[in-house]
Amino acid sequence: MAVARNFCKNGDVVRTLPLIQAAVLCHPAVVTVDDFKGNISLRHHYWHKKLLAHSLYDLFMLLLSEVKVPISILGAEIDQMCPPEVVKQFEDVLTAKPEVKSHVKIFPKVAHGWTVRYNVEDKAACKAAEEAHQDLLEWFLNHIKSLVKIFPEVEPEVRRDDEADCKVAEEANQDLVFVFVNSEEKKKKEIMASSECCSNPPALNPSSGSGHVEKLGGFDSYVTGSPDSKLAVLLVHDAFGYEAPKARMLADKIAAAGFIVVLPDFFNRDPFNGDLASIPVWIKAHAPDKTIEDAKLVIEALKSKGVSAIGAVGFCWGGKGVVELAKHDFIQAAVLCHPSFVTLDDIKAVKVPISVLGAEIDQLTPPEVVKQFEEVLTAKPEIKSHVKIFPKIAHGWTLRYNDEDEAAVKAAEEAHQDLLGWFLEHIK
Repeated sequence: MAVARNFCKNGDVVRTLPLIQAAVLCHPAVVTVDDFKGNISLRHHYWHKKLLAHSLYDLFMLLLSEVKVPISILGAEIDQMCPPEVVKQFEDVLTAKPEVKSHVKIFPKVAHGWTVRYNVEDKAACKAAEEAHQDLLEWFLNHIKSLVKIFPEVEPEVRRDDEADCKVAEEANQDLVFVFVNSEEKKKKEIMASSECCSNPPALNPSSGSGHVEKLGGFDSYVTGSPDSKLAVLLVHDAFGYEAPKARMLADKIAAAGFIVVLPDFFNRDPFNGDLASIPVWIKAHAPDKTIEDAKLVIEALKSKGVSAIGAVGFCWGGKGVVELAKHDFIQAAVLCHPSFVTLDDIKAVKVPISVLGAEIDQLTPPEVVKQFEEVLTAKPEIKSHVKIFPKIAHGWTLRYNDEDEAAVKAAEEAHQDLLGWFLEHIK
């Protein structure tokens, strides 16, 4: 991989794109459709001088705000961070730009990170990795004719700064160097979008809240509100599970408005423990898009108790499960609070009234993506919708706000009031 020697850690990537000759994205993370369409994100940084870059390391972000050069995208079939449906969206955008040469490929039966973290004992994994390596090499050979120089005899040196931990091999008086992201250190910084999903973790308390725990649909569930109510709200928790005190406090608040509220333990006593290095394994064990099957069991249990109308709200991890429910008639209204893993295709398929509450500071579902959701919903006037981006607050604020921060508390209360108002309007 060849890049310019000079690295500038601040700025806008659009200023360097005319100087890029080719790019490859391998199982990318935190790349959005807007990156390919030309919208600019505050997340972007740039390298100065001639640039050629690709990612062979987990969660290395190559965020292109306006693709103008030949680009290849190598995706994985099993990838929660950049799932196949998102890669296909990238392909649609690139296909609509025939002036830019592009290549998009989804490797079957492999998982995120397969190009550099394959099991050497697994012949199929080795074969898939070698195929990807050959694809990216051929892409560079086809599109980088005169710039790339390789200096294998040069021992890399380590350069560190606030923006990146890199190993740099360079030859004096040359325009090009090799830059490889130190994946172990980058992983801790960038995994799950700078750990936004896991910031400010709650102190779990199984005794918190004014409700009680009972079995519903086979799941331990925190239940609060009148058992005689015919109107229910299903809360789908974030990565920290159903024993988070603020999640239960919110359930109690919604119940006070006349609903029976259910907060099931969809992790079966295995919430995220705060270990960032374990996130990929944990996510694989708790795939958010599979929540719909578990939630259906809880919904059936509620209906067996006489409930006639149900709303559902999902927080972060729980947003994906709720949007899946909203594609069917399992629920009558939905709210997504700073959702994760939700795609444009998900929003396009929604069939019930939906409210999306986003944060201005959110790498998982940034404001530009929330605005795309709004555009899709606006084009479906038959589906009532509400989209709101809360300024100056970060992902997770509705359940993990700091009690000492008055502005954070106020923003959380405003979001709580918004979602309650949505359910009062649509769950009748």
